[in-house]
Amino acid sequence: GVWTNWAKGSSEGRTLTLTTQNGTILVAALALFVSIAASQSWGMLSFFVHQLRTTRKPQYGMHFQQQTTLRNHGSPLATIWQLVKISWAWRSQSVGSFKKSIGLVVLGLVYLMMFGAASIFSSRVATTSDEILVRSPNCGIWSVSLHIPNADLSKSYVRDCLSGYQSSPECNIFKQRAIPYLSRNNATCPFSPEMCLGAPNTALRLDSTLLDSNHDFGINSLPKDRVSYRKVATCSPVTTDGFIESGAGDFKGRGYNYTAAYYGTNNMMNSSRDMYGGLDNATYVHTDYKELQLGYDIQSGAPLYSVFVAPSDDLWLPSHKVLQVSVNDPGFAPRNVTVYTPDKPVNVLGCTEQHQFCNPNRPMDSESRCTPLMDWGTLGLLFDNYTSDILDTTHQVEALTIIMYAALAAELRNTIPYFHAPLLANDYTSGFMSSPIPSNQWELEADNWFSTGMNVIQRYVAETATGAPGKYAKYTTDAAANDTELQWFCANYIMRDSAYQSFSILALSLIAGFGGLAILASFWLETTIGWIQTKLSRGSFHKMCWKLDSALQLQRMAYEEAGMGNWVRCADDIPLTEKGDEISLPAEWDEWHPTVAGRPVPHTPMFEDGHAIMMQKQGTMVTMASETTLAPTVERRPTLLTLSSDAEIRREGEDADVISPVSPPMSPTVPAASPSPLSKEVVVVDVQEQKDGSL
Repeated sequence: GVWTNWAKGSSEGRTLTLTTQNGTILVAALALFVSIAASQSWGMLSFFVHQLRTTRKPQYGMHFQQQTTLRNHGSPLATIWQLVKISWAWRSQSVGSFKKSIGLVVLGLVYLMMFGAASIFSSRVATTSDEILVRSPNCGIWSVSLHIPNADLSKSYVRDCLSGYQSSPECNIFKQRAIPYLSRNNATCPFSPEMCLGAPNTALRLDSTLLDSNHDFGINSLPKDRVSYRKVATCSPVTTDGFIESGAGDFKGRGYNYTAAYYGTNNMMNSSRDMYGGLDNATYVHTDYKELQLGYDIQSGAPLYSVFVAPSDDLWLPSHKVLQVSVNDPGFAPRNVTVYTPDKPVNVLGCTEQHQFCNPNRPMDSESRCTPLMDWGTLGLLFDNYTSDILDTTHQVEALTIIMYAALAAELRNTIPYFHAPLLANDYTSGFMSSPIPSNQWELEADNWFSTGMNVIQRYVAETATGAPGKYAKYTTDAAANDTELQWFCANYIMRDSAYQSFSILALSLIAGFGGLAILASFWLETTIGWIQTKLSRGSFHKMCWKLDSALQLQRMAYEEAGMGNWVRCADDIPLTEKGDEISLPAEWDEWHPTVAGRPVPHTPMFEDGHAIMMQKQGTMVTMASETTLAPTVERRPTLLTLSSDAEIRREGEDADVISPVSPPMSPTVPAASPSPLSKEVVVVDVQEQKDGSL
């Protein structure tokens, strides 16, 4: 269907979306249409070049062949090839054939390349992308807790689409493949300076900068209805000295050992409960109560049960304690292997997350343009106040509400605990052994979490538009029925789908308009220029030459000269023979000088040495052209022969074999033959025509 992509404006953004099959047909039709327009445009260009080259001055025969080629143009390539062949054929005639052809050939090649490229790229100009406007009856906001599976989906998306081969169809569903963000590892410690490990100012800061609700998240809206969102995370390994406590406890009669970290109250876990250790104010508690011990604890991501084959200098995963391990592999002799265990039972990586939203329509220096950077909890409490102070339209409020729900789902506390494999370091492990890891592994982990979180936001916004998947769809069916703002969002979300193609209506209109204009102009160009020439009484010679150089007029003149057919309407574009008049082509021809013949050709008396004798017929040279009629034709001038005493005969002007074009006759005339001065002695034979046509 037709819709408007507001990111490109009301005119340029008008878009036609078709299925891939129909889109392929449209692309092929566009290429064909441009080819037709190019062919017709070449005809107009040939007309203007022909008219510019038309002259009354005598020219070599090559000039007239070029004019005929331009007049009877085919495709640009066919015309170029014919011009090249003409140049090659005349190469030995000392007429400068290459110099006289190069301009026309270059012009044709340039034109061919330009319109060849236009034909190829016309579809690309018209094809915007595979962006589509999503419409779903299940569109609606659903519980953040139901988005838990999205965390692992987004982690796989980052791995496969942003760092992998990018070949999965899943990689091309969001309007923006990847949300851009800035990363720098020279930030100040997000906590008290003494808390961060490593040198000063070595914390990692990840900043999405301001993201546009339309361009980055696919909410298709007018500029006045857009909002900007920003997320900043700052991470650093932190010291455990004085913050870690180890001990033993009992739960339901079963004893266990625990390690507790005290960095502040954990709002997500009440550590005072027995199942969490019964420890007041603990931020995190790890126990060995579970029978199954994993290589990486799913809550913290810390490598508690792995050993490294080489020392690890990573600040978050330091491992330098030497341990000798006996290895008994089947088929190999038992041996001892040196491995390295973590320096401490618990290592902590601390991160802060902050959010900000802005109204991009407010002045840059306006205090009411943006909120401060703050944690989601504080921002959530003040959300209504900020939206009333900063946002201008209800559409802005709706867009921001959906984005902020997505931001909540993307926080580390809502994603890391639900990752199937939360650490990239898992890729280095095999069993309980881990190969060496980079010294900045903690930076790679934090960067991956942030990138995954940004995709969680994209996915949440997208699934709000498409509706909950599978068994959860019932929770959002008709959710927008009584919510006009949600209806607006549900009707204005952009995704990408390779099963569809979108075309710019503006580009299609321009191609159709200019191409159609070129085709129509080609049909009326000659008539219009001819009418102007008649009105201005100028260019009648050029008009006549264009007409006579047409293939049908050349055929008519050749057949007339050969006495084949009685021709009428000779001044029209398409001459005709008289009604019922039939033409018979010759059954035999001269292989060296083929021609058409419709009547006997009078025999020319010859000298014994084979030279022709100059003849006169009632005072008129035999070699003279037929009488000129009111029909346009070319006048064949007398061929004058000079006879010297040694019986050598040559044509007048043989050393400069040129052809003089003639002006169009105003009335039927027979051009008079001017007798040539004879060098010495001339033999003149009086020729009488018999009734049977013989001489």
